[in-house]
Amino acid sequence: MTMLEKIVFIADATEKGRKYRNVNKLRKLLVTDIDAAIELSLSGTVSYIISKEETLFPDTVAALEYFRAKKRDFQTEGF
Repeated sequence: MTMLEKIVFIADATEKGRKYRNVNKLRKLLVTDIDAAIELSLSGTVSYIISKEETLFPDTVAALEYFRAKKRDFQTEGF
């Protein structure tokens, strides 16, 4: 995702009218770590869809895995 895509994604997920578990945590997190906020949002979406036994769009899972791998790569670099 480009930075603009990240901003649009997380802005939609955290807009004022959203009321779901972790939305306030997302709002705080996005100020300091937009990638972590996106990962948390995607994780919540995947969990919700699975709990409802709905069809999970493969690109959603791929995006979640991308952000998880990005975090792992960052952590293994010694930061």
